Amino acid sequence: MKYTLYYRNYLKSCNYSCWYCPFAKAEVNEKMLNRDKNYIRQFIDYISASPDTFDLFFAPRGEILGYEHYQAAIIELSALENVGQIVIQTNLSCNLDWLARVRADKLILWTTYHPGQAEADFFIRQVKTLATLGVRNTVGMVGVKENFAAIAEMDAALQQFGVAKPYFWLNAYKDKGSYYSPDEIELLTRYDPLFPINLKNYKSKALACRTGDTVFFVEWDGTVHRCWQEIKKLGNLYQNNLSELAATAPCRKNVCSCYIGYSNICSLELEKSYPASLLGRLP
Repeated sequence: MKYTLYYRNYLKSCNYSCWYCPFAKAEVNEKMLNRDKNYIRQFIDYISASPDTFDLFFAPRGEILGYEHYQAAIIELSALENVGQIVIQTNLSCNLDWLARVRADKLILWTTYHPGQAEADFFIRQVKTLATLGVRNTVGMVGVKENFAAIAEMDAALQQFGVAKPYFWLNAYKDKGSYYSPDEIELLTRYDPLFPINLKNYKSKALACRTGDTVFFVEWDGTVHRCWQEIKKLGNLYQNNLSELAATAPCRKNVCSCYIGYSNICSLELEKSYPASLLGRLP
């Protein structure tokens, strides 16, 4: 059986201090680091011993690729025959030399640029390194209004890649109702033609969804949820078979507002908008 697992790590750590992020500048001690290492080792051992096949999405609580044990984990997981896509969200701040040891055909990076936290020139150099290594990536930014000028600058900088330009996506800021004017929506759609998809909150209650069927959200300790927005526990990855955990009931949430959730709603057919990789957000 083939499954998609979203893995959320134990370690809460980020080297950036974005005001909208709950993981900004979170500090780490040695005890936390050792626990995190043990958790990711357990996850790797489970995947390598499983008869099933997996696509994996690392949904970190902050930034993880600066840690050597995650670099080693990605290298090891990419070498497994039963692992297909590996997708990771990252701010691209770490040294990228280790990526030369990864199966590049399996890896997709959601690289996010944060104005005020990193220089645009540095970020573009990192994206160029990914291109040299053959690692697929997208470039994303949060579409808050104070980022509009930086969004325009990043879009202009990405034009130098020509036909190899990474897809540039914008996450709509939806914490405030009617945040964007029609003109602002039109502006952001020029940069990201798929922005209107992310701008919406989708009615999800009682709709068929791949989450809880072939897609699961896994906490660091193995706790399995249908989706990251669903607090109900289905079981534990290390104690139950995934085939036994399938949630046959439709989604209980009224609204789904996040890409890693609503992209799995069957009726939306978003695989048509992201044919290269729905998991990797690649059109």
